[in-house]
Amino acid sequence: MTATNLLEQAKQGDTQAIATLMNKALEPKGITVQVSIQDDSLTIIAESKEVPEQSFLVDYVHKTIAKLNLAKIKRVYIRGQVTGSKHPVWRQTINLQENQILPTSILNTQTYSSNLKPKSNQFNVFNVLVQFREIINTVFLGGILGILVFNLWWQRQPDNLQYEYKIESFDDIVFDKCGEMSICSEI
Repeated sequence: MTATNLLEQAKQGDTQAIATLMNKALEPKGITVQVSIQDDSLTIIAESKEVPEQSFLVDYVHKTIAKLNLAKIKRVYIRGQVTGSKHPVWRQTINLQENQILPTSILNTQTYSSNLKPKSNQFNVFNVLVQFREIINTVFLGGILGILVFNLWWQRQPDNLQYEYKIESFDDIVFDKCGEMSICSEI
């Protein structure tokens, strides 16, 4: 298929031809797109190993679709996502009738910052701190267990214990004075 035929098919609304043209142009950036048409809307899903740059991609799609002059398409929905993810990181809508890009908020604000780069450094630092805390806790617990085992071994009693007893009592004054039991019974 020649480039002229491909361009003509794209102008007629062939989603495969549109995707092929866009993928050739976006290949150096590491971005691949999937294109679908439903009623009067065109949906473009852009995937990359890292989050596709929103401003660049929206501008590129807007200019490309304007050049194709697709008569029946009134809106273009663009989704940027990381390869392998089922959910987009960002979305953008282009109203072709009024030739304006509608403002859209970032979807996954928990995973990505406002400039759409992963917060992997913050997660890595957090993971290192958690692992360090776990190591310290393990060492501390091992030290306590070691002290307890040593204490049990050190104070272990011998198996053959023998005790000696000594019985002491107070002096019996009455017995000493009486001498004999018969005298004491008279008292």
